[in-house]
Amino acid sequence: MLREEWDPIGVPGVPENEYDSYVGGVYRLLTKGADARRLAALVAQLERVSMGLRERDGADPLPVVHKLLELHIARRHRDPAA
Repeated sequence: MLREEWDPIGVPGVPENEYDSYVGGVYRLLTKGADARRLAALVAQLERVSMGLRERDGADPLPVVHKLLELHIARRHRDPAA
């Protein structure tokens, strides 16, 4: 989802594993029940620190943040039957 929906680098042909290192942090926040504000802050930090983008270079993180929240990972993580 990060590569397909977010992709602030926007370079055609980016290797599929480009965003693999970001999944762990995003997943941890989701399992802890992070809200959209906290997830957006992480995405912005990844863009600035990990990717070296200036704030205005990155895409609006809210669309991907809302899609991540729709996965309901926190609920599934706590109750596998949900």
